[in-house]
Amino acid sequence: MKRKQLFLEQYEIHNVKVLGYVDFDYAAVPLEMHTHPDAMEFCYMIRGQQSYVVQNQTYILKGSEIFLTYPNEEHCSGTMFQEKSRLYYIIVDTVNNRENFLGFQNYEAAPLAEKLQNIPNRHFRGSPKIRLLLEDIFKTVSRPSPLTNVLLRALVLQLLYETLMCSFNIDFEITPDISKTVRYISENIEKALPLELVARISGLSLPRFKQKFRQQLGVPPGEYIMRKKISRAQELLGEEISITDIAHQLNFSSSQHLSVAFKKYCGVTPREYRRKIFQE
Repeated sequence: MKRKQLFLEQYEIHNVKVLGYVDFDYAAVPLEMHTHPDAMEFCYMIRGQQSYVVQNQTYILKGSEIFLTYPNEEHCSGTMFQEKSRLYYIIVDTVNNRENFLGFQNYEAAPLAEKLQNIPNRHFRGSPKIRLLLEDIFKTVSRPSPLTNVLLRALVLQLLYETLMCSFNIDFEITPDISKTVRYISENIEKALPLELVARISGLSLPRFKQKFRQQLGVPPGEYIMRKKISRAQELLGEEISITDIAHQLNFSSSQHLSVAFKKYCGVTPREYRRKIFQE
């Protein structure tokens, strides 16, 4: 796992506790229950997916989506491992020091803190602009100049405002051509599913299909197919079928191939996963 963190209060960006980037190369241990005192957390998924549990409800966060928790709200990933993925997160105190929110003066930015704290939807689609702003913040810190503080304040303001604007649009649109391929994958998950074939099902060229699929589902089609195969393997591991037979049934080249892929996405081997099922 690779992690980068910025502590923006040293740049006089008040109220922002931390801005972080995490790259999970492999599945990691479940996220324990925790809170952020007086602060909201916004997670923006770049690629892959993660599960979050708040108030006994599970949310699946996928690429280009945003998930938020409110101040002092308990959250975790439940029993789910933190999956192979890349994401940004920002923890913002929206309760205290509103008169100087983000380093602005005389309550100039205080209404933004109020509106952020009252976003009614905790899970919604982000925009490409959010990722660009996050990248620009890290770049600005890496290239110090006399204008660093000013530039960072402007970028963070834009980031939070864009997040607020995105929260008003909660419709996750999947076009008919991509919906058709999703249905085909689901119905044929035990078969070989080369991307050229799936692209033909959509009626799109392979490059256009891959681009459009990722835009709408948040993950590349190859990774989506692998995740679906792993999900089906989890179901089969609850039955009296050998791991070798499961591998063949799902069109893996060998049980070892299945085991490597399974551990990458689930954090444990198929054998360990099966043992856990029967222990419970």
